[in-house]
Amino acid sequence: MQLDTTHRLPTKARRLWQLSGVLGAVILSAIAGAPAGFLVYSFQPDPIGPVGWWIAGGLLLCLALLLPLMGAASPILRWHAFRYRIERERLFLQRGMLTIERTLVPLVRVQNVNSSQGPLDRWFKLADVTVATAARTHRIPSLPQAEAEALREGIEQLVRQARDDG
Repeated sequence: MQLDTTHRLPTKARRLWQLSGVLGAVILSAIAGAPAGFLVYSFQPDPIGPVGWWIAGGLLLCLALLLPLMGAASPILRWHAFRYRIERERLFLQRGMLTIERTLVPLVRVQNVNSSQGPLDRWFKLADVTVATAARTHRIPSLPQAEAEALREGIEQLVRQARDDG
C-alpha cells in the first residue's frame, strides 16, 4: 500500500459497473414496459386511437433504448471521477458524476474496515473495501481482490498507529 499517492480504480471496475447498470436497466425496462405493453395490447381493436399508439410506442421505445444506455453511460462518469488516497492520518475519497464529492476521513475516527464481494464482483475478481466511522460508512469499490485485502490490512495498521499516537 502506497501512502500519499492518489489511486484510480481499475478499468475492470468500469466494465463491472456497466454490466451491472445494463442488467438493472433491462430488468427495470421489463418491469415498467410489461404493464404498458399489456395495456396497449388489451385495448383492442383501437380505442386509444392512432395518437395513443404513437405515445405508447414512444414510451416503450424510450424504456427499451434509454434505460440501458443510461445504465452503460453513468458508470463511465462515476469511474472517471472516483479517486482515493491513503495518508498517515486520513483517507481521501473523491466520487460523483455531475457533482463531485470530496471526503476526508480521519483514521483516528475509523471504527472498522471490511472487504466484501458480490456475485458479479467474484466473477470479475474484484472486491469492495468499506471504512466505517460513527457517522458514516465510506466505500472504495471494485478493487482487485489482492489489492483490496492489502488495502484493508494497511488501513487497519494505520488506524492502530493513529490511535496509539493520539
